Amino acid sequence: MSAITQNVREMAFVVMPIGKRGTKTAETSREVYDCIIRPAVESRGLRCVRADEIVSPGSIIDQIRHYAAHSKVVVADISERNPNVLYEVGLRHGANGKAILMARDMELVPSDLKMDRVIHYDLSTPRSCTKARQDLENVLDEVLKTASLAS
Repeated sequence: MSAITQNVREMAFVVMPIGKRGTKTAETSREVYDCIIRPAVESRGLRCVRADEIVSPGSIIDQIRHYAAHSKVVVADISERNPNVLYEVGLRHGANGKAILMARDMELVPSDLKMDRVIHYDLSTPRSCTKARQDLENVLDEVLKTASLAS
């Protein structure tokens, strides 16, 4: 196993709309990532990375495919029905892996994903952010327990 593959297996790959700097999408995604996803993932001893944080030289899409397929955990914010996010969730599913799905508005969850559990989050109050982080931590506990039983 290569060092890159080994490192990827100890991380959570986060797929979410990133948006152009200064846009509402970029601001909201950064808030979700910094306040909910990253703290939950790191509290479970995993490294957390988004596509815009990959610094290795090479093809971005090849790296995304690799991370989506081989990361221990994939967390996906499907709130905006972003085509790139949905593609990356599809890559994960195609690699026989599950993604932990999150969304602000459950009505916007695509029909093909409505059968999966989705963590609902709300950024309106600190309490709602804390609840979403705790919900994600609980799901991560289950995913990691299942992964350790399969090893």
